Amino acid sequence: MVRAVDGVDVAVYRDETLAVVGESGSGKTTLGRTILRLEQPTAGEVSVEGQNITRLPQPKIRPLRARMQMIFMYLGRIVEIGETAALFDQPRHPYTEALLSAVALPDPRRRENQKRIVLEGKIPSPRNPPSGCPFHPRCRYPQPRCTTDVPVLTPLAGGSRLASCHFASLVGIAPASPPG
Repeated sequence: MVRAVDGVDVAVYRDETLAVVGESGSGKTTLGRTILRLEQPTAGEVSVEGQNITRLPQPKIRPLRARMQMIFMYLGRIVEIGETAALFDQPRHPYTEALLSAVALPDPRRRENQKRIVLEGKIPSPRNPPSGCPFHPRCRYPQPRCTTDVPVLTPLAGGSRLASCHFASLVGIAPASPPG
């Protein structure tokens, strides 16, 4: 069985925006289609304004969809959550760091110093994901623990940010490990 989206909890409040970013095949579309109830979740629930819409008939869901927008993160897992400015200024997951390095900065002076992080290796198959952290085969900071322990979204200093990385405090600060 392929788990396109696994262990995802999302809360989006009035006037907030959620950006789901990731490579092809990472589960973004499945997540969006499930939230919009274009796909039926195999477990869990989808709630809108406190109302569980998981089992509502389609005619009752259509008016809710008119108020939602989806514009289409790694093997179906959320790797980082945070306020936009903080996340863009200092990502704490190596996948976020790599994705943001691919975005051209609007300021030409900052763009000159921008270093692109090119991920090595292939995207793992969702049918046969790697043990431990699903990102470890492509990570710039791999450690032995990453091959055995699955990281969970953990609050970082200050509590308003979460990252699913055993070594989030080192991302962007420590030198990258040699590819191996």
